[in-house]
Formats: sequence, C-alpha cells, structure tokens
Amino acid sequence: MLKAKYRDRLLAIGVALAAVMGSVFGAAADVFPSRPITIVVPYAAGGLFDSIARALAESMRVALSQSVVIENVGGAGGSIALGRVARAAADGYTISVGSGDQFVVNAAIYPLQYDVVQDFEPVSLLMNGPNLIISKNEIPAKNLKELVAWLKANHANVAQGHNGAGGSLLQALKMYKLHLDLRPGDRYFYFCTTNWVVWNLLFAGLCAEASVMLYDGSPFERNGKILFDYADKERFTHFGTSAKYIDAMAKRGVRPRATHDLSALRMILSTGSPLAPESFDYVYDAVKDDVCLSSISGGTDIMAAFADANPILPVYRGELQCRSLGIAVEVFDPEGNALVGEKGELVCTKPFPSMPLGFWNDRGGERYHAAYFARYPNVWCHGDWCELTERGTMIIYGRSDATLNPGGVRIGTAEIYRVVERIAEVEEAVAIGQIWQSDTRVVLFVKLRDGQTLDAELEERIRSEIRRHASPRHVPARIVQVADIPRTKNGKVVELAVKAVVHGMPVPNTDALANPDALEHFRDLPQLAE
Repeated sequence: MLKAKYRDRLLAIGVALAAVMGSVFGAAADVFPSRPITIVVPYAAGGLFDSIARALAESMRVALSQSVVIENVGGAGGSIALGRVARAAADGYTISVGSGDQFVVNAAIYPLQYDVVQDFEPVSLLMNGPNLIISKNEIPAKNLKELVAWLKANHANVAQGHNGAGGSLLQALKMYKLHLDLRPGDRYFYFCTTNWVVWNLLFAGLCAEASVMLYDGSPFERNGKILFDYADKERFTHFGTSAKYIDAMAKRGVRPRATHDLSALRMILSTGSPLAPESFDYVYDAVKDDVCLSSISGGTDIMAAFADANPILPVYRGELQCRSLGIAVEVFDPEGNALVGEKGELVCTKPFPSMPLGFWNDRGGERYHAAYFARYPNVWCHGDWCELTERGTMIIYGRSDATLNPGGVRIGTAEIYRVVERIAEVEEAVAIGQIWQSDTRVVLFVKLRDGQTLDAELEERIRSEIRRHASPRHVPARIVQVADIPRTKNGKVVELAVKAVVHGMPVPNTDALANPDALEHFRDLPQLAE
C-alpha cells in the first residue's frame, strides 16, 4: 500500500496530467472520427487510478463533447484487463489507466489489434503502454515469451503511438534524482518557453519533491540581472538556462558573483545549443567558481537527454560530462562502426523508456521510421554531429543535417559559432553551406550589435579569428550582415530554413519560428550571386 502522502502526491500529478491529456485529445479531435471511448481501469473503484481515470474522463468529455465510459476490472490481472481493452477497441477507442505504467495515465487512441497474451505487463513496461499499433499477422509469436523476444529484437518496427507517460516520468525521475542530484526542498529553476521539452522537465521537478521556480518575462530586464535577483532572493539550488543566455550575459559584462548571494546554487544547466568553451570560463569567473556547470543535450522528441549532467564527475570546458544513464548512446561512422575520439553521428542502439511510440496520423509508421531509423537498421539516429572522447565526455558540433561540407570535409556549425560569437561586435550568427560551382562553400551571416557595421576590417578580423581558433577550412567564402536571424520559439537558430531560402526552396513549418519575417533578409542576396 502507498503511504497517504505519496498517494495524494501521485493523485495530484495524475489528475493534472489527465486534464492536460484531455485538452490534447480535444486539440487533435480531427485526427480521428467520433467513436465510443472506454477507459479501462484494472483496479477497484475508488482507488488511485480510478480517481485519475475519472478526472481524465471528465476532461475528455469537455474537450470532445462526447460520452466517455469508465469500466473497472479490479483484481482481473493482465489477461482479463487486456481482453476488455481489446473488446472495447473493436468498437471504438480505449485508454488504459495503470495497467502498464503504474504512476500516471498511459493513453493510446488507436484500436488495439494484437490480442494474444496471457499477462501483458512485461510487454507494456517494455513498450511504454499496452495499446500498441501492431498487427498480429506481422508478429511470428505464439506466446508471451516469444512476443517479448520479438519486440526486443524488432523495436524499431513496432515503436508506434506516442510518448508513454510512465516512461517519460521514469526518465524525468532518473534525471532529477541521479544526474541533477535534486533533493526534497531544493529550488529548481529553468528559464524556458512552454513549447520546449525543458518546460515538461521543469514542472516534473515536483516529482522529486523540489520547489519549481517560474518566471514569465524578458531575461534581460534590470540590465540583465533579473534572473540573478530571483536566484538570490529565492535561494535557487539549480539554475537552468540556454547557451545563448550565458553568452549574452558575458557580452553584457554581467558579474553576478560581485553583486548577488548565490551560495545556495549547486548546479547551472545549459542546453538548446552547444555551450562554447569561453562560456565555461565566463561562468566560473563571473558567476560562481564552485558550481557544477553542466551542458546537456537531448531532444523534445525523446523527452530526455542523451548527454547529461553529473554532480560527481569533473567539468571540462566545452564538453558535456557524460552519457545519460540507462540510454545506450554511441557515436557511429557512416558504416555503423562505433567511434571514440572521432566525429560522427549520435545514435542510441537500444530502446529507452521515453522514446516516442510514433507520429500522429502515421498508421504504418513510415514517417517515424524515416526520421530516426532509416540511417542505421534498428538504431536510433538522432541527427547530432558529435564526438565521444576517450574520457567519456561528449562534444556536440551541431546538427548533422546542417553540417557544412566544403571540399568533402564535414564541419560542425558550432565550431564556427563558438569563435565568431565571442567577437564583441557580433550578437549572433548563422552559417550554411551554399551550393556553388559543383561544390559547397561556407556562407556566414552575422547580426551585429546596435551601431556596428560589417566593414572590411571587421570582416578580415572574423576570418582571422576563425582561421586561428578553428582551421582554414572553417573560414567562410562569404560573410554577410543581416538585420535579424530566424530562431525557433525556444531560441534555436534555424540553419536549414536559412539554407532553404538562400536556395529558393520552400520553408516548411514556419509557425514554429519566433520571427518568421527574418527569413526575408536571406532571399535573393546579391552577395551570394558572385
């Protein structure tokens, strides 16, 4: 039996998530036609999961304007509960609460098609939920043991649906308790937008019994000191932000250690883009010299990190401390060989709890497979160009689909940014590869600080710094000043969108951009025609 305080906490989390999920179903109502919805609860009425199910049912009734039926099959166990789910799925949509993920709602809106199993628990835990979109004709399994073995061997072919709630919660708890050393009573802050995975990770900090600190507004108020005012007053133990914010504070000359009491602060987290070595220097010189500065990297799609923080390992400037626990992260060359000390593709060779089960409206899973598994069979390819060092740290050089390839040599864009953006006149930059005379040439666009102009002296200084701190191959063939650079709503520079505009190609999903009008600054530029 759960202790009352833990039961109440889980109930509060579950009810809150139920309300969110109801809204999600409402927003996606056009994806599926109106059909009967049954919520199957494999526990007795009045219990924890029954309460969560009723909250979810009410939320869905409001969102979808249709009836939702709850059926309790308490004490039935996996086989009977699964059978009831299968029978309900034959007539409509089913949602199971608690049968596979034992803490919060696990939902799937597609009909269950696989109905051979005696006890489904091991499979549901393996695949993040019982409602898999699998045709039994595709699976050569006669019993549960064969089914589990087949799923483990062919996870890429059956991982369809959505992020499982239980798996995502498990990842979050692992991150908080182990990687971030988040303790009961800690004060956890992450400056982020609500459409970023960091937002999900922020409020899930409640699961680690920490206090979540929220901020709505510009981080540059009070001459850039407002977030440090907040950290001082509320005694932050964890301060999360982006690499761009740290770089901006350095360029503004902000020195919190001289003006604020940050004695409670144990860890500073940075993500969104690679944290430059010079930003490590800035934090330890100007913010706090005994803090754990952890640059982490993962994705909204996986609801987790691949390269993570570690409170008991050393911090090396420009490097991410370690690979995330419980995730089989490797770096592959083009032939699928593991690399150490060389640049390659970031991959994950085994399933992990929070991997998405698929894409919306992708019944056959073709788009999902193409996005992650087409490069290496049964291996998740994340699309980051990186390096696993001899000491187990990682270095992220940028997105592999945005890497530059002049003369056949692959260059990560972050290698250029970390040099250019420490030049005082440069506020922000974006580099692309422009197709030019049967090859690719590097083009660098710079947004300069107010009052600055790209003259011959500054252009030569930029080239000289890149040549000296990176290599001659990194030096751009063209440097162009622009008024603004397009970014996503969570602050990431969109290299592929810029590249598409430069080459006269359409840009998909401009709704994801915070400043889509900035794309016009890159269209039909005369400097790129020569």
